[in-house]
This record gives sequence, C-alpha cells and structure tokens, in this order.
Amino acid sequence: MPLAYEESVYGVLVVYGGSPARNSPDARDTEVLAELGETISHAIHAVEHRAAHRTDSAVELTLRTTATESPLSRLARVTGAEITFEGAVSGANETPTVFFTATGATPAALLAASDDVLAVEELTHVADREDGSLFKAHLSEPILASHLLKHDTTVRSLHVDAAAATIVVDLPASADVREVVEDVRRDVPDIELLSRRTRTRSPEAGGVSQPTVLDRLTPRQQEVLQLAYRSGYFESPRVQTGRDLADALDISPSTFTKHIRGAERGVLDAVFAGG
Repeated sequence: MPLAYEESVYGVLVVYGGSPARNSPDARDTEVLAELGETISHAIHAVEHRAAHRTDSAVELTLRTTATESPLSRLARVTGAEITFEGAVSGANETPTVFFTATGATPAALLAASDDVLAVEELTHVADREDGSLFKAHLSEPILASHLLKHDTTVRSLHVDAAAATIVVDLPASADVREVVEDVRRDVPDIELLSRRTRTRSPEAGGVSQPTVLDRLTPRQQEVLQLAYRSGYFESPRVQTGRDLADALDISPSTFTKHIRGAERGVLDAVFAGG
C-alpha cells in the first residue's frame, strides 16, 4: 500500500502473511489495510507540516480567475447559481469530495444539471439552510481550492458564479508567495493575484489549528465529520440523523457510527493530548 498524501509519496507499506492464503483476499481486509496506509501517511504529513502553523502570522492572498471550466464553475454557469465553498476532502485517487452551499437556483435544478456537467460524478442535496442549500459533490477534476490546498494553505473563502471564481487563502508566513502563485498558474493560466497582506491569525480555541486537527483524520473520517457538522447532526434537536447521513454517504449506519466515533476521537486527541 502506498504511503501517499496528496502529491507527496513517503514509501510503501508491505504486509506479509505467515502462510499462503487459501482464498483470495477478503475485501474487508483490503479496506482495513488501505485505511491503515492512509493513516500512516497522514501522520507523517502532520509531523512535517505542524510546525508551519504555530506562527502567529499568516500571508493572506486574494486571487481571481475568469476561467469557467472547473466543475463548480460549469455548474454555476449552467444553472445561474452562486456557489460558496464550504470544505473539501481529497480522495485516495486525488479527486475531491466538495461541500458547498448554493443560492439562486433550486436544488432540483442543480441536481438535474449535474447529470450533464462534466466532472461532476455525483451530487447529493444534503440540507436546506438559511444561507442556501447544502450539497456534497464527488468530482473527477480538481477545483480552484484543490490547486492551493496542496501548498499547505487554509481556504478562508471561495465564491463561484457564472463569470468568475474568487478565493481568499492563508499561507504560512514562511511560504514563497511567488512560487505558490506561479505553480497555480500552471493549472489555471489566467489566475490573478488581487491582493496580498500579512495579518495576525485569530486565536483558536485551545490554541489548536484546523490543520493540526485534520492531520489526525483519514480522508473518509474528514468527509463524514464535515457532512455531519454542516448538515446539523450535532445540533439539538438534530436536523439530520445518523441514518440520514449514512444514506447520503451510501454506507451502513454502523459504518457511519464507526467513522464518526473515530473522527471525534481524533479531534479530541488534538485538543487534549499532552494535558
């Protein structure tokens, strides 16, 4: 199993048996071992990158592109919707699962359009909120945020409409801004840097940064936790039940419970580890 995190490959995990297998490998064993490989690679990534987020300052960049060929831009152009990025999780094959809210178009219109929009493999309407309809999308192509997240950035906002996409990100103070922008420009040639400023990070609860927490979670745990948080699972009374979210993820309720408990443990470890 490859030990890989986004574009970084740390090695390969090889597992041997004590005797020849009489039957073909069990699918469940394969899933468990694959998740083990993800967990190890995330741990290595956390060790290498956690120090970069301990500084009190960050470089805030605002960038804009009028290219409308990313999946979310195509969806906005076809439906006339305005899309606000909520979060993303990179899958094992580097294709993202994206959470976003949409206004200006009905959920039915967005779901119908997604069948014809290139690179939108699956679109799920999760919930209706005051600020718009919440969706979860499996994509086969990266979005603008994907090109920046690989540079250890934190996305503060991403707004997409039919004409343009505008993103605001934080970079570690030690980052080479020119190198980051030029790298993104290889994938998005018309990307324009609108502003750059150095700012002091806002104090975070318990002094724990979001990257520090997410580094402890596998991509699947991140997906389940984000879906639960953004769909009202943790509200009282619950807006969505565990069974509702299991259906949205196309998994069993017991598997949902396993992932949500594992994600909660990872978050609590990040908060309370070391006293």
